Amino acid sequence: MRRNRRVKARSVNSARGVPKTREVLVRHAIMRARERYDKRFGFKDIYRMNEEIVHGTGVFIEKQSSTRTVWAIEYEGEWFAAVYNKPFNTIVTFLARWKLTQWEEQGFLIRE
Repeated sequence: MRRNRRVKARSVNSARGVPKTREVLVRHAIMRARERYDKRFGFKDIYRMNEEIVHGTGVFIEKQSSTRTVWAIEYEGEWFAAVYNKPFNTIVTFLARWKLTQWEEQGFLIRE
């Protein structure tokens, strides 16, 4: 007799077969910040940037999906384009620097 088994769905990074966890997503964001902005952030830096998003001090740009939003964040005197994942409550990646210029030209972002 077969029993119905409930299988808990989990998000998996298909390229490596690694389950997505908050730590994996933050590591990805750290790598993208290094690649796109030449900045070496740690976990604490990402968490501080998360606080700017949670408390609304960042500049909301757009909603990408039901779980991801794009923000412009000022951190240590420099602006960054970040993608925030609400279910994991963390920044998951950083977008290229030219996106900031594009948003500024479109009037979404006014740098002080």
